[in-house]
Amino acid sequence: MRDNELILEILHQIQESAQKVIQRFQIISKPNDFTDTSNGVEKMDAICMMLIVIGESLKNHQ
Repeated sequence: MRDNELILEILHQIQESAQKVIQRFQIISKPNDFTDTSNGVEKMDAICMMLIVIGESLKNHQ
C-alpha cells in the first residue's frame, strides 16, 4: 500500500472512531450518567476504547 493510501485509510479509521464517540455521547447529559447505571458505565468504557483507538492510530503512524 502506498504511503498516501495508508494515510487515507488511517484518517478514515480515525473519522469512524470519532463518529462513534459522538454517537455514544448523545445520551450523556451530565457526568453521573456515566456512573449511575451499568449502561452508563458501558457507554463510558466504549467511549474510552474509541479514544484509545484514535490515540494509537495517531501514535503508530506518525
